[in-house]
Amino acid sequence: MNSNGKCEILNLDRDLPTNEADILALRKSRFYPMPDLQSYIDFLASLPVIPDRPRPSRGARGDAPFEL
Repeated sequence: MNSNGKCEILNLDRDLPTNEADILALRKSRFYPMPDLQSYIDFLASLPVIPDRPRPSRGARGDAPFEL
């Protein structure tokens, strides 16, 4: 990735527009208590496990791998 060297200061009013509903949601979220460590671990454990599927390996050009 190349950069042209230019850097522009972020203008929140222009670059990150928000509406009244966004502001209200952000204010409401500040008052939720942080879960303790055990509650967080229990939450993570409750998420479904999606097994990794091995992908067939390919050569540099998309060819099948070389086998003797």
